[in-house]
Amino acid sequence: MRAWAKVLRKLPLKRHLMMHELWLGINRNCSSRERFLGLIQRMAIVATIRAYKPHGIHTSNKIYQTALKLSGFPAEISPIFGNIAQVRTEDANEVWPVEVDPAKTFRVVHFGRVHPPMNIRDVVERLRCGATSLNKSLALMFAGHTHRSKDWPNSIRNEFPDVFIDETGALDTADLSSLFQNAEAGLSSTPLALAGKSGSISAMREHGLPVLIARNDFLSRYDTPAEPLDRGCLPLWDMKAEDWPRLQRSEMYSGVDTVAKQLIQAMGK
Repeated sequence: MRAWAKVLRKLPLKRHLMMHELWLGINRNCSSRERFLGLIQRMAIVATIRAYKPHGIHTSNKIYQTALKLSGFPAEISPIFGNIAQVRTEDANEVWPVEVDPAKTFRVVHFGRVHPPMNIRDVVERLRCGATSLNKSLALMFAGHTHRSKDWPNSIRNEFPDVFIDETGALDTADLSSLFQNAEAGLSSTPLALAGKSGSISAMREHGLPVLIARNDFLSRYDTPAEPLDRGCLPLWDMKAEDWPRLQRSEMYSGVDTVAKQLIQAMGK
């Protein structure tokens, strides 16, 4: 890896690194094995960056920014942009089943992998209470590849017979965009501290969805300021009855423009 870094360094171009993932062992609750492997990974990454000598480094969240700074590499924060193209509102399909009446149901969508630390039963209970405060029932759709067993929603349905729960599997871009546009909120199983690195959160936010974060179990080993909640991300565990009516969709936008302008500005220094 270091050899390739030296070869690339010889090219007459400004070099940039986007550090989307770092090394294991950053989570304070990690195992001794993860910490040991992380030490080896960190040594390799540090050696590669030193050999590559980038003109600029970006990462997606404050925890990674702090880890890089303590390793001698100042990095700027760059938001991750979503990879789900938006269909025009007037062209959006109705992907939600007909029995999910938008006038009577609070529609929430989770996109992508369901990370195992998320307590699904607790999440459904909290979402159901939120829907009740809106005088609605809950409809929860898991879109994309959840990486769970084929029939995993059945046990949740049996426990919560008044809640509509379904899994779509793979969807084409137009249907996924339509699903987002016809929901009231998103749901993420990415921990709050790493929300900035989640492409699924970015995709939902770019479609105007407020995103409810279901986990807060990632504790950094480093003294890191709290991740700001200015992305429309809300901690589910802090939601009170009076907070649910305040949930509102925002205007759709594209995050690609923001990232491109930020990169051009950084490389122009």
